[in-house]
Amino acid sequence: MATTTMINPKFYVARRDTRWDVYPQREPETVVARDWHGFWAYAPGVGWFKSPASYVTFQEITEAEALALAQA
Repeated sequence: MATTTMINPKFYVARRDTRWDVYPQREPETVVARDWHGFWAYAPGVGWFKSPASYVTFQEITEAEALALAQA
């Protein structure tokens, strides 16, 4: 999916929210997008896809920075 399927997305450096996990552990930082549908994750070869996970966001970044970090 392209960002055209997202409605006014904002891009963040985030970590998956584990507060409801039975054994919470620190997740690695990743790049996510958020719009009014919820969170979107990025996978190389697939692009942005609707993620069922919830994330704790740290820093808002641009779309170009998000793509560069996700593909690195």
